Amino acid sequence: MKKFLDRLLESMSEYGIVNDEDSYDIVRYGAEMFIMKIIFLLATILVGIITHSLMEITIFMIVFQPLRTYGGGYHSKTKMRCFISSVLLMFLVVFSGKVMPEKILPVLSVASVLIGGTVIFFLAPIGTPNKPLDEVEKIVYRKRTRLILTAIIAAGIIILALHRYNWLFMIALGLLAVSLLLILGKFICEDE
Repeated sequence: MKKFLDRLLESMSEYGIVNDEDSYDIVRYGAEMFIMKIIFLLATILVGIITHSLMEITIFMIVFQPLRTYGGGYHSKTKMRCFISSVLLMFLVVFSGKVMPEKILPVLSVASVLIGGTVIFFLAPIGTPNKPLDEVEKIVYRKRTRLILTAIIAAGIIILALHRYNWLFMIALGLLAVSLLLILGKFICEDE
């Protein structure tokens, strides 16, 4: 990816799009993040196709991604470690959805939504050493996290009423994953 980014930025420099070192670093970072997001999206779709769980993975990511964005919490030290742990998390989510007995899904899902939602409501947002949050960001991110959480729980109630327990379980796993990362972030970030 380094060579690709070098060529991309060299072309942008030739066309006058990037013309100083500050812009170069910012554009390089943005391009790298964009490419990583595309690769992660493709990996997510691939995991969903391979496991015949595209809808479940989609629901999990719809819950997980926005809460993770605004809620913060623990982050891996490298992009590669983040990517690998994220793909492993997706496989774990799909595996959990496939092996969990359907009889216990409603109760387990509701309990997990309540636990995960409570943790997220009270802990988020959590900054990191690489992205500490100032007081204004904490207020804004807390409001956004709680708004997203409210929408997810409302969707969960509708899904519960429709008896789509496997989808509700994906919502529950998304909330639990975010809450676990918030707890880890709180303890790890406070130590650093």
